[in-house]
Amino acid sequence: LGSAVPAVSGDLVVVAYSSGELFAMRVENGRIAWSDSLSYQGRLGANAVLSDIDASPVIAGNVVYSVSYSGRLVAIDVRSGTRIWEQEIASANTPWLAGNYLYVTTVDNNLVCIRRTDGRIRWVRSVPAYIDPEDQEGPIVWTRPTLVGDRLIIAGSHGEVRAISPYTGRMLGILNLSDGVRVSPITANGTLYILTTGAEVVALR
Repeated sequence: LGSAVPAVSGDLVVVAYSSGELFAMRVENGRIAWSDSLSYQGRLGANAVLSDIDASPVIAGNVVYSVSYSGRLVAIDVRSGTRIWEQEIASANTPWLAGNYLYVTTVDNNLVCIRRTDGRIRWVRSVPAYIDPEDQEGPIVWTRPTLVGDRLIIAGSHGEVRAISPYTGRMLGILNLSDGVRVSPITANGTLYILTTGAEVVALR
């Protein structure tokens, strides 16, 4: 699995570890201000034994959002370390924050929209889990969502790019690429850039 990138807020840096632990450390001396564990023992299945945090923590205002592979998404007060809310959601992808909502692709192949203030789920959009769903062959891995204008974009390891409404979760369109996508798309100046496994960069407006 991958590794999370630390997030900084003022004099604190928030670091996620492969053990499933989250630490807030003081920039000037490295002392721990608070810590939390995102390991989730109540979840059954293969993901339960993987407590790893691959997704980078994201800070907005005084709140840090973090999700573990084992099935815990949390919002924490970055100053006190107090949990504001939590959801039983597992992901290896960094959440995308926009306005009052948080968007995340899960290990269960769902795209979920969550209200940032209280953690309530607004909508869930299922996406394909296998290239051959009948025989459950060719598992598909989806990237983190990227918001471009009024569309959420996710890309799959099988080469499919989907545009989804951030307001309702409704499917807006599908684009098929010649190669798969493993790296999350990025956006700059209204253009979406996608790097395929065939080393091709696709730019979409």
